[in-house]
Amino acid sequence: MAISWTIQSVEYTNDPNKGVVQVAWEIKDSETVNGRKHRGRYVGGSKFTPDPSDSEYLPFDTLTEANIIDWVKTQLGSDEVTRLE
Repeated sequence: MAISWTIQSVEYTNDPNKGVVQVAWEIKDSETVNGRKHRGRYVGGSKFTPDPSDSEYLPFDTLTEANIIDWVKTQLGSDEVTRLE
């Protein structure tokens, strides 16, 4: 299986901190069984409440897709991530 997570869009606050408030994400998977390729896709969204005073807060300009995917997975929890993957 070739599972991949991607971020489709990011919404953020309209202030200097640009705190992320909503993320649209997608999971894709594919595998070949008996010569036939099977594909799967799941899309979802996650909402966040940014807190610039948090010691782990990351400035918007330094965020990577990997950071945001980690946030989404943390918010979903390991059981739900396992179910989706």
